[in-house]
Amino acid sequence: MNNLLKRVCVLIYIPVFTLFCFAQEIVLSPREQYYDFLSLDGTVSREFLNYRTMSDSLWTMTNPDHDIWKHDDTVFTISDTIRARPYGPYLYTSWNSSAPYGVNDRALWQGKGVNALFSAGVQLSGYGFSAVLKPDLVFSQNSDFTIITPAYSAETYADKAAKWGYYGIPSIDAPQRFGNSMFWDYSWGDSEIRYSWKSFTIGFGTQSIWLGPAKINPLLHSNNAVPYPKLDIGLRKQQIRFFDRYFGDLELRSWWGRTEESDFFDSISDNDYNLITGLSISFAPSFAPDLAFGFHRTMLSDWEDMDYTSILTLLWPLMENSAGKDERDQRASLTVSWMIPRAQAELYVEWARNDFSPSLDHVIRYPFHTQAYTVGGQKSFTTPFLPNNRHRIILEITNIESSRDYIFLWPTTFYAHGIIKQGYTNGGQWIGAGIGTGGNSQYIALETFYEKGSTRVFFQRVNPDNDYVWFMDFNSPHEVIKLHEQKIRADLSLGIQGNYFISDMLQLSYSAVVTDSHNYNYENNSSSIHRYNIHLATGLTFTF
Repeated sequence: MNNLLKRVCVLIYIPVFTLFCFAQEIVLSPREQYYDFLSLDGTVSREFLNYRTMSDSLWTMTNPDHDIWKHDDTVFTISDTIRARPYGPYLYTSWNSSAPYGVNDRALWQGKGVNALFSAGVQLSGYGFSAVLKPDLVFSQNSDFTIITPAYSAETYADKAAKWGYYGIPSIDAPQRFGNSMFWDYSWGDSEIRYSWKSFTIGFGTQSIWLGPAKINPLLHSNNAVPYPKLDIGLRKQQIRFFDRYFGDLELRSWWGRTEESDFFDSISDNDYNLITGLSISFAPSFAPDLAFGFHRTMLSDWEDMDYTSILTLLWPLMENSAGKDERDQRASLTVSWMIPRAQAELYVEWARNDFSPSLDHVIRYPFHTQAYTVGGQKSFTTPFLPNNRHRIILEITNIESSRDYIFLWPTTFYAHGIIKQGYTNGGQWIGAGIGTGGNSQYIALETFYEKGSTRVFFQRVNPDNDYVWFMDFNSPHEVIKLHEQKIRADLSLGIQGNYFISDMLQLSYSAVVTDSHNYNYENNSSSIHRYNIHLATGLTFTF
């Protein structure tokens, strides 16, 4: 781009904004995933441990000679202390032939038919302040397809969850289909206002949180759901020193947000909003700086139940005070990630619970109560027949099925709650892992990076919700229950996705995925009835 065009763009941005920030990457964008790949051998260093939004996704290039793409994001310098960075515009479109398919896509719900997301924005920063305006506009054709009979029947769910709602535990706002017609929607996307001083930061906005080291299915928080408004405060990655001695790196973040139920849940207006509070503490010790430990906790409660002490109760693991009341729906996880630069690899694990034990004795006797986990790793490598290209392999396994002790208790699932009826969702989509509740996933991918872009080939196997099967006819005789083994559903997906730089200013993204759903309708079939879905998607990003 020539200097004249850059000056024109600066003149356009100056009158509109007075505050801003620069150099952050959109979560899961092609460039962020590229930087994540380069971090494996130390070419790029991560300036975060476990908590990241777009504003926290900071990366430092330490070895430019290993930069394959060599495409710098444009940052306009307005003065010595004020800068601007445009994002997009970006247009994403997808098409599903038979059923919904798509995860980690913010406000977009990718139903059957044509779907689209348009996003554009700008980030301004100076004097410690930043402002981002980057809304999302989404469209879904929302064509008809066969759904499973919903688990709702009460009058308050009529023409809503009773018609379109979730088929499993009847306390989750996760519509199988969002009504019977096409629709447009919007969200504020990655918009926010923030002030930072050294590692201290405080901000208000709707940037999605990605919590923990998982690449596909973080258990507590992802960008799969519609972004919700929140206030957050804490410390970005900060060195801890006492008497000139370095002890390690600390990251501390907490937030308060408001989630909202979808238009297809119930007709009760008093329960449309819930309070979500969160806490994330991570530490990388000085003797092993590539080893990061994290403790994370979220809690849902009724919006009217909000009080200033709610964030403090997140630190208490037992059910002996207000943190453990059934009126509040809690989840916690422990994460460990280990970067191994000499091996150009990363290993990670997240272990979570969604209910808390009444005593330490109970923890000792069965620590696996309500557990879920994600384990995975990635490794980069080169090959002699493609000496200018670099590759990585990604493997991730997730299990969110109910623990065995619920055989003696009651039907439940990881993202549900008996009193917070909307479950762990916002706008009808999962806040945590994109695969949803009660199932498992195995994902493997091989990705190649080259000068003009990247290409990934992947395979994923998913049981969408085995808890739905485990708890069918919960109190029926064994002769009835044992037949439910034949009702298990499995989705097998094989896909290719990638990015291509058409020019320095125009980038194309693409994907094609074929999914074979075995026994997609959860019927009592000794052999599967199949549903095949073809997912095609393209995206165009214009960069200044």
